[in-house]
Amino acid sequence: MSKKISKLMTEVEVILSESVEARNYDFVLIRLLFKKFYANRLAVLLGADNYYLPLNDGEAISMISKIERCRRKVQERNYLPTIWSVAKRRRIGEQVWRAYMSLHE
Repeated sequence: MSKKISKLMTEVEVILSESVEARNYDFVLIRLLFKKFYANRLAVLLGADNYYLPLNDGEAISMISKIERCRRKVQERNYLPTIWSVAKRRRIGEQVWRAYMSLHE
């Protein structure tokens, strides 16, 4: 695994550990990850909480699919989604999900 992917995997794990909502929704994970670790890539629009990822930043845009892949890898073993319908869509078995949720309530 390359250093960049390893670093990104660690960053994804940090966000997933801090935000339950990021475990369920990739767009929340991506938003929080960029805000925390890559704020210099974001453009601010009308205030501190209104920011966006410029579409001409090709490297940052390509990171989105890498972030999603890292999330899938991390969630194979930890920080499962907290919503059953999300877990089901991600093909996490119901018994595995229920056991995880009972340990992490």
